[in-house]
Amino acid sequence: MSKKRVKFPELRSSIRSRQDESRAIRARIHASSGMDRWYVWQEKRSYGHDTRTELLTYAMLRGVPYLACEKKCEDGNHPSSSSISAVAKFYGHEVTPEQVRTWLDHSAVQEGPATEVAA
Repeated sequence: MSKKRVKFPELRSSIRSRQDESRAIRARIHASSGMDRWYVWQEKRSYGHDTRTELLTYAMLRGVPYLACEKKCEDGNHPSSSSISAVAKFYGHEVTPEQVRTWLDHSAVQEGPATEVAA
């Protein structure tokens, strides 16, 4: 069995564990009702927001264009450059908010369709 090299393994393992936790939260949503269900949905929304930030950080560190990650983003729902740089710093990668803004803006002015990237 060959061992596949993974870029940024600590961040990738965190994303995988978040995937499992998200599935557990979803099961709790289906099992609940009323106000309990509402509270669990709020938990999932908060957890999903943090997961999105980790996924975008992983994509940026790997050099994936932002438009390949999110082709459509509603106004007011744009990712926070300071959050992405904070996650990168947490995992030991020095990335400034200005570098993140450049990554987000550079992808917006890119000509032609965004390339599809398999994760």
